[in-house]
Amino acid sequence: MTTSERIHKAKISLILTQPFFASIALQLSYNESSAIETTNVDGLTINYNAAFIDRYNDAEIVGILAHLVLHVVSFHHLRRAGREESRWNQATDYAINPILLNAGFKLPPDYLYEEKYVKKTAEQIYRELPTDDNRASSSAPRIGDVNDLPQQNNAAAHELLLKQEIIRAAQTERTKAAGKVPGFVELLISKALEPKVNWKAELNRFLTQCSPTDYTWKTCNRRYLSRGLYLPSLSQPSIRNLITVLDTSGSIREEQLNAFSAELRDISQEVKSTVLTIYVDTKIQRIQELDPDDNWSLQPIGGGGTDFRPAFQFIEESGDTPAALLYLTDGICYNFPETEPDYPVLWVKFGDYDFEPPFGEVIQID
Repeated sequence: MTTSERIHKAKISLILTQPFFASIALQLSYNESSAIETTNVDGLTINYNAAFIDRYNDAEIVGILAHLVLHVVSFHHLRRAGREESRWNQATDYAINPILLNAGFKLPPDYLYEEKYVKKTAEQIYRELPTDDNRASSSAPRIGDVNDLPQQNNAAAHELLLKQEIIRAAQTERTKAAGKVPGFVELLISKALEPKVNWKAELNRFLTQCSPTDYTWKTCNRRYLSRGLYLPSLSQPSIRNLITVLDTSGSIREEQLNAFSAELRDISQEVKSTVLTIYVDTKIQRIQELDPDDNWSLQPIGGGGTDFRPAFQFIEESGDTPAALLYLTDGICYNFPETEPDYPVLWVKFGDYDFEPPFGEVIQID
């Protein structure tokens, strides 16, 4: 039996036993290539080395196929976001292999698995993997790599189509399993359907709530002129004393920082506010005053650990209560002030760590 025929046999096995995986597997293209050592997938095509596939028995080939499919339905080919490729592949394997084992698949020997990584996202695992031994990372055994979606494809359109495929695959699973689907499939569906919050709109909404609604007699309220009444109109929104704190110990990506910086600059121009920016890790590293008319950018300095308390302590000691505080952080910290401040706080979070501060609102930067 040829390698291609063995892969076809594995697809049939998925159809009979794992309809969810089969539905996705049947949508992918397959390409034999001696240029790669094992297998890989980029969201569209599974590439495989025939000699690698032929090392394993039928059940293990089914496991390899399911492994590659789970990379796709986890959107790993869209989520790397500039992370080091070898380490990202290691992290994604640690994330999905426990799911496959729990679903009853047999994986080839030496698959990546550590109990401490179970139920964690690939992003969380990536940050926890050791970085002082690149050789160990690059040589770690893998069943199949995940590559980025080819650049010539529209990522947004691809993601939408993939979400539709996941929903259809789940419907197939429900039909075959009398309405019951595994918990991890339900989780994948909820992730696929999870609406993304427009963090820029949420940031504007928060700051608008912090803007005073003062009235001015310099311009009249035109709604009442026809009644012979000259009444004041609302003044242009403004925020006095807006403070931004940047957690400089975090792993914020440059594009996230640039997007937040540009949005904050536009808002500061709209509300006519100078922004006092505090850069802090375990202590305050730098304080910068940013004028709305300047062409400024955020330039974090610092490193090391994280402590949320120094910035709040500095504000308290200054005696100047801000109209609002924006705190940009990855959320990896447990040192909060003992008392809630008496001004609005918005935590602008990046990364995938769970973050439930004792006060304030939280928005997520994608």
